[in-house]
Amino acid sequence: MTAEVAVMNRIGVALAADSAVTIGHEANKIYTSADKLYQLSNEAPIGVMVYGNANFVGMPWETIIKSYRRRLGATRFDKAEEYATHLLAYITDNADLFPTPLQRRQITMLIGYLFVSIRETFRERLDQEVIKKQGQGLTAADIPPLAKEVIDQRLAIIRDSPLIDGFPPEHASKVRQEFSAVINDLQSQVFGTLPLPDETVQALAECAVEMLLREYFYPLKCGIVIAGFGEKEYTPSLIAYELEELALGLPRKRVYQRHVIDENSDACILPFAQKDPVDHFLQGIDEDFAKFMQETASTVVAGAIDLVLNKMAVVNQAVSDQIRAAAQPEIGDLLQKLFQEWSNRKERYWGPVLSVVAALPKDELAAMGGALVNLTKFRRRVTPQRETVGGPIDVAVITKGDGFVWLSRKHYFDPALNPRVMARYR
Repeated sequence: MTAEVAVMNRIGVALAADSAVTIGHEANKIYTSADKLYQLSNEAPIGVMVYGNANFVGMPWETIIKSYRRRLGATRFDKAEEYATHLLAYITDNADLFPTPLQRRQITMLIGYLFVSIRETFRERLDQEVIKKQGQGLTAADIPPLAKEVIDQRLAIIRDSPLIDGFPPEHASKVRQEFSAVINDLQSQVFGTLPLPDETVQALAECAVEMLLREYFYPLKCGIVIAGFGEKEYTPSLIAYELEELALGLPRKRVYQRHVIDENSDACILPFAQKDPVDHFLQGIDEDFAKFMQETASTVVAGAIDLVLNKMAVVNQAVSDQIRAAAQPEIGDLLQKLFQEWSNRKERYWGPVLSVVAALPKDELAAMGGALVNLTKFRRRVTPQRETVGGPIDVAVITKGDGFVWLSRKHYFDPALNPRVMARYR
């Protein structure tokens, strides 16, 4: 996993990233020497951070970014977002970088993860049904309707996700045709001889096809954050995308975050990946604890009113029912007003912080970015959670005048022993 932060004001943007990388889906090994922050152009004031999956279509992001940087050369764009568009165009239909067999292997893996996830959900559903039957067991006739229920629910969830922007109208039929055999093979491998009606098998296939066409990301998801200045930008801007594999040469992508420093925004702090400690710092309260407060407040209010009305019902049931019917909608409105006040309090909490950030000089921007990543790193160290944030923290500041400047950077080699490599950097 990863912790990354962008801190922006009118003078520039500081990017900070940790160095931890988790190997294996079960998080068996964690190394602390990964590079996640890069200079996107040797000529322009623009940088990029990556998080999530360290590979895209099986290719390391470091290779992709440095290959793109050579291809970009001295080319410059008017806006920072145009660099992101150009990078996405570079990875689209790039058969040299992403050969077709590699793309197909990754999509096969992605569909396999989906089917295994559905199978595990189905197993949990079977366990629930066995408990309901109080140990009487299930018959063969019970299996198909339960499988249909689980698969239909997953299909509905997938279809709730937006369609991926930029796919042509004919792309759906191409995906369905190209991966039909893969889907059938994986269905046999994952579900074996499970008695599934033809309708349910078709719904399962639709789960795979719809997933490839929609913003339904999970196991192989990665993110890229591009920030800096275009030629016609005098304040920084940032855009972040989430991606997951290529579907017939086209990236499955969505815009995750977009921010521009302009007349409406003097500063911002944007965390990525593992961002809960940064959100806690900004809002003054942990997000999970805020949800817990809302849930318990609702329970207490509803319980108190029920207690009063039940006592009243002993004296006069009709009056109690009338009050309950009249008060129920208003109670919900009052709770929503309370929760809105809590939310407004969080805004009042982080407002003064942003006003200070707006005035920070370049070195303090960098210090703040590094400190926020270090906060997440420290939180992981002193809690029972795995230390998925760690290692040296790379920090860079990007300004219009000075361009991309490293404030803190690790090397996997000793610079003194590699003068030719350092000369290339210079």
